[in-house]
Amino acid sequence: PVWIRSAPLEIADMLIDGLWQKLDSALLTSATLATTNTASGFTHILKSLGLNQFPPERVRTSIFGSPFDYANNCLVGYPTFFPSPSDLPADHMTAVSNMCAEIAMRHKTGMLVLFTSYKALRQVERDLKKILLGKDIEILVQRGGRNRDMLIRRLRSANGKAILLGTDSFWEGIDVPGPALQVVVIPKLPFAVPNDPIVAARINKLRREGGNPFMEYQLPNAVLKVRQGAGRLIRTVTDRGVILMLDARILTKRYGDIFYRTLPGKASQFENTESLLEAMDAYISDNTTDE
Repeated sequence: PVWIRSAPLEIADMLIDGLWQKLDSALLTSATLATTNTASGFTHILKSLGLNQFPPERVRTSIFGSPFDYANNCLVGYPTFFPSPSDLPADHMTAVSNMCAEIAMRHKTGMLVLFTSYKALRQVERDLKKILLGKDIEILVQRGGRNRDMLIRRLRSANGKAILLGTDSFWEGIDVPGPALQVVVIPKLPFAVPNDPIVAARINKLRREGGNPFMEYQLPNAVLKVRQGAGRLIRTVTDRGVILMLDARILTKRYGDIFYRTLPGKASQFENTESLLEAMDAYISDNTTDE
């Protein structure tokens, strides 16, 4: 079959005419509406929804504290020794595979690895199946015909002996509390593919209007997606775990600081694998080494 799909380049005017002007009031709430934990963090979402076109006194924004103790229960690890995904993509994905395998063999805990492409996912899947052969660790893989809920149930019931590899739909809406999921790995920053027809059209529109597509569209959307992905980890007040950010651009690019500051938890940089694994021990409930 042949499919023709369309999407509006922006929805602000549609929402103003069809919704906001018909309401006396509205309450919008989410854990990932703001790109930063400051008032300016709402700039992107307010513009996207058309709410920036109303008088400031009519639009109020607030950020409320989390009930979760991220500072003590969540480690956000930034390896400084990882290859760049843009300069050395093949080497980077090999390093991702080796890191995931090291963690899986050291700790009995569930792991979620969030990819930006099926190509990268398949490479890591092939690598892990070779490295972890005979290690009694199940590798759960998102495929077109596999049920998402079934994979999540398998992760919950695997008793810490599973790695779930997922792409776009797994960045949000997953709730796996407790030891079943204590490590979330983000190999690459989730910037939208610029040659996607909808993305390209929105970028071109912003350029025609004199805007900065990267700062106004691509970067804030990637930041929000990272926050959504990282939010898969801590689901209850007793949860503990580790978020691994394996994209070197966070530490080398000017925009990387936005990602560095946006995630809750104890941010730490590591110069080698062993120091990272040792730091992870304190955040994973079953930190005994598998012999």
